[in-house]
Amino acid sequence: MIYQHLPRNRHMHTEATRKKLKQAQSVCCGSVTLVYREDDLVFVFVAKSKEILRHLQQFLLAYHNRSKNKYKEIVQLHNAPVANV
Repeated sequence: MIYQHLPRNRHMHTEATRKKLKQAQSVCCGSVTLVYREDDLVFVFVAKSKEILRHLQQFLLAYHNRSKNKYKEIVQLHNAPVANV
């Protein structure tokens, strides 16, 4: 897991999140990636297998659904959004 703060400008968060995902994908060849963003924080998860990533995705979706934060999203491999609010 890689933890990053995003720019102060909230309008740049989506673009910056996808940039972090692309960076992780470019150096972690053969791995699968998933990003969870909430407010100005982004967590990039890198796993060796899709099975591990699937379990992580289920956990993050449950957290996402309980979170009261207005600005949050989950993005996975190939920048396909998993959940947006």
